[in-house]
Amino acid sequence: LKRYRASVLKAACEGRLVPTEAFLVAPLGDLIGDISQGWSPKCDLMREPNFGEWAVIKTTAVQSMKYMDVECKPLPESFVPRPHIEIRPGDFLMTRKGPRERAGVTCFVRQTRQHSMVCDTVYRFRCHEDRVAPDYLEIALNSLPVVHAIDKLKSGISDSGVSLTHQKVCGVQIPLPNLHDQKRIVAEVERRLSVIEELEATVAANLKRAERLRQATLARSFSVRED
Repeated sequence: LKRYRASVLKAACEGRLVPTEAFLVAPLGDLIGDISQGWSPKCDLMREPNFGEWAVIKTTAVQSMKYMDVECKPLPESFVPRPHIEIRPGDFLMTRKGPRERAGVTCFVRQTRQHSMVCDTVYRFRCHEDRVAPDYLEIALNSLPVVHAIDKLKSGISDSGVSLTHQKVCGVQIPLPNLHDQKRIVAEVERRLSVIEELEATVAANLKRAERLRQATLARSFSVRED
């Protein structure tokens, strides 16, 4: 399922998923506004933030094509919130440093809890919607060719800690069909990914069922031996 998902995203950005006119290529910097990063004060790690409480996201909030707003930590009362770095629908988030497999991970924020701020290890930007549809840009930034291109730009002494710079991120080349074709691509990708999500849910349910059966079998086996 993971390989199929990757192949769908790759085909989408190569014009093989739906018939499209010729693809252009544009640097990411031409498709987005300013890139900013957040703030990482020492937060309370012993509890979850309350409803409406200011918080700072963890890097784990940013997953490939998935924003998890529950992955955040409450801001202590001794710190003053910074509303200008509050995450809002329409933002893109990209991890800028960490282990190699975690740096450069990107998602598009469609909805979020209020009062969540960007952390220092995450970039935030918004796209120019007159040139690129946000849903399409999210697909492109998570497609294998672009992911591999981003990977080559990471610097660091070892794979346990690498980083990306603004300049390097802005230079990443994005395959760019016209806006009409972008919307058609997004619709087809969503259709195929919805099938994958249903299959993943079925697999997860069956694995849980198998584990319960295994535990029941072991319990019954030991019970028979004791008798």
